[in-house]
Amino acid sequence: QDPTPVSQLSLIPFPTERLFAEQLDDFDLVIFDRYALRGVLEPRYFRNLLAYVESGGALFIANGPEFAGRDSLYGTALGAILPAVPAGEVLARAFTPALTPLGRRHPVTAALAGGAGKSTRWGPWFRVVPARTTSGETLLDDGAGRPLLVLDHAGEGRVAELLSDQIWLWARGVAGGGPYQELLRRTVHWLMKEPDLEEEALTAKSEGDRILIERRSLRRETTTVTVTRPDGRRETVTLTPGPDGIARGRVAAPELGFYRLSDGPLEAVAGVGPMGGHELSEVVPSDAALAPLAKATGGGVFWLRDGMPDIRRPAPRAAAAGRGWLGLPRRGASRAESVKAAPMLPAWAWALLLAALLGLVWWRESR
Repeated sequence: QDPTPVSQLSLIPFPTERLFAEQLDDFDLVIFDRYALRGVLEPRYFRNLLAYVESGGALFIANGPEFAGRDSLYGTALGAILPAVPAGEVLARAFTPALTPLGRRHPVTAALAGGAGKSTRWGPWFRVVPARTTSGETLLDDGAGRPLLVLDHAGEGRVAELLSDQIWLWARGVAGGGPYQELLRRTVHWLMKEPDLEEEALTAKSEGDRILIERRSLRRETTTVTVTRPDGRRETVTLTPGPDGIARGRVAAPELGFYRLSDGPLEAVAGVGPMGGHELSEVVPSDAALAPLAKATGGGVFWLRDGMPDIRRPAPRAAAAGRGWLGLPRRGASRAESVKAAPMLPAWAWALLLAALLGLVWWRESR
């Protein structure tokens, strides 16, 4: 509640009810940037956010010192799905963010510049909110085991927590900066379930007479894939795990057609040979197929490159096309599907109406 008189307000009231109750499900992503509880959002709004995430929504929380205090978002209903629990302190010292072993394999951070143990090229940050992770995947830490970026699944939705408010130093290029734009972009796209950033994915593509198989996973175990050939025969291919979290393998594809691959929970399809079939056999526009039919029915064929033809309304049996004009005959055709008759009013209603009219006439005549 804001006690400021309405006449002194320069902005319209913030539409909390509309955003956090009526239209919440219309958003792809909700972001809290260094948010502290100030009585602006009621507890029921946080319960709405909890239901929104668990039913498939996305939540990104960029934490600052507020996260460690009494006004922390962790004290709301959202605490049930946050993967990092604040330790109640704020640590201010210089450190260089580093990829964790899992972060070097996760599709969100594996491709970041300075990865694979070379994060010393990144610029330093100077504040972190220590927290204990209870779930999720820690992709960035401060080099001493304190999490910086944690991703987690919550029901059907996803949550990301950034446990420092210093990423702006990378944006300003302090001490060389860092890949802040790519990091935030990939994190946001992961939250919104972009297929290319899924932790578990199976893909296949043809390379001449061979098929390249890639299986992305955060697990390091050896993966086997069953390949079904176009003729129905099956064979098993063992993939070789790589340091980037992707296991790869190749299989010979001597036959033309579709090859189906499966490792159990995931499936993929790869095509070998010319794609498109009849759809791409004749890609140049032609009236060869429709011109005979148009002529036989009294119509014509027109090309838009020659201009839009005039529209006329000829007689039903007259020609429907001519030089520079297109006819739409007045057929006057109709068909009655059904006829149903019903009284406008039931008999008792007519009796009441008649009695009322007679009473009105008698009253007027008796005056």
